[in-house]
Amino acid sequence: MLNIFSDGSNDFRRLMHEMLNDVIVYFIELGRDAEYEDIYTYGFPDDTMEMTKEAAETHLKRIESYVIDYYDHNLRPLDEYIIYHIITYVDEVVTEPEFFFENYEVKINSSDQLDIDEKYFLSRIIRPIDLIDLFFEDVDFLDLDRFIKMYKTQPELVTNFFAINLDEYEELIPRNIFEEYKSLKSERELSVKQDNPWEIENVQSFYVMIEKFFEKLKFLIAHNSGNRVIKNKNGTLDEKGVQSLILITAKMFFHQYPIDISSESDTGRGTVDFKFSYGSHYKLLTEVKLSSHTGVEKGFKFQLPTYLHAEECTRGILVLVCLEEEDYRKEESYLDSYDKTLFTIKFFKIDASGSLLSASRIRNEDEMGINH
Repeated sequence: MLNIFSDGSNDFRRLMHEMLNDVIVYFIELGRDAEYEDIYTYGFPDDTMEMTKEAAETHLKRIESYVIDYYDHNLRPLDEYIIYHIITYVDEVVTEPEFFFENYEVKINSSDQLDIDEKYFLSRIIRPIDLIDLFFEDVDFLDLDRFIKMYKTQPELVTNFFAINLDEYEELIPRNIFEEYKSLKSERELSVKQDNPWEIENVQSFYVMIEKFFEKLKFLIAHNSGNRVIKNKNGTLDEKGVQSLILITAKMFFHQYPIDISSESDTGRGTVDFKFSYGSHYKLLTEVKLSSHTGVEKGFKFQLPTYLHAEECTRGILVLVCLEEEDYRKEESYLDSYDKTLFTIKFFKIDASGSLLSASRIRNEDEMGINH
């Protein structure tokens, strides 16, 4: 399965992926009895035109296996591009597309796992094109030419405002254009480094810089009303929401530095929440947990160390975002329970409870919350 709607019910995720798989299989069958140029070029970008029919089928089968198995897969932009264009192509060529998913009505209505919202979302999937809104948060890969042109004159607009890392789209950008972009990026990074008084001189200074960010984040959430973004009258952010908040904040904090921040990074042994890297040698992995999560101790003792081992990385950070004051005050007895000869793991506990008093109401030093 694709790594989306992880909080949804098993039936919801299974049915939406079965629908997508029906579209992919239909496309594969169309292309099986035709010339490569007749069908498969509609799904693949122009730069893969030299791909053989057999290679295209192999690639499509790999994508199909990701869709139908029970592991959470993060797709490459190339795969996202292919799936998007398969959906749009099948929607255009199929006879009576509005009946493509008609056999799912009984499956949806008979499920006792689906809640009202999930049944509503699935019942709106009438034809293949309706899958786009379900599977794609954005379609940045359709505007790469625009982002490349923009990067030449306004690189900060691409990287900071639109949060686009063009390196991730190498497979979709013509080779000569991508090389030109890499050259521009190198010149920009050199210029930033020359103008930057804070240099990353060694791996230790890299670690210190990342830790300074989390110290600042901890302060902003506890003392500068950041907790109101996480927890307010409209509800509480889930773990994915908190991760998105951290990603946005990190990109703003590090916007002057050539530090790459990857979210939902595949380690080979699972998906780590964040990977901070500088060049090819300096890296640090971070896991984020809410205090309501039952696997905090497991994440610290086993999950994060496993990710570190898989990435051949020795430094990690576990961030625990506490939604209640008693969670923040609770002693974490497991903090010394990992092999320090292999890894160094820093623990950041963030008070997002909003329980600190306003200054006018404080009557003693403990209520000041200086150590929060």
